[in-house]
Amino acid sequence: MLETDPPEHTRIESWFLAVSPGRAIGKWETTARALISETIDGALAEGKVDFVDAVARRLPIQMISKLLGVPDRDAEECSTGPTRRLPR
Repeated sequence: MLETDPPEHTRIESWFLAVSPGRAIGKWETTARALISETIDGALAEGKVDFVDAVARRLPIQMISKLLGVPDRDAEECSTGPTRRLPR
């Protein structure tokens, strides 16, 4: 979603909002806060970083993976695997 524009972004966003009402999202607040802290702390520990690569691309994939029950070790593959296999 990070690289999509309307109307595609709006379509995807509305689907996520429809399947995840406020109360359901509230249950994930602790997990989201921990994941955000862990991701930002990891980026800061590296010193100078590219924010998009270190945080903005990684964080949504990690959170969505948690929501879908994807193991942490496989979360990155969900993001990079499909595009890595495309011919250039």
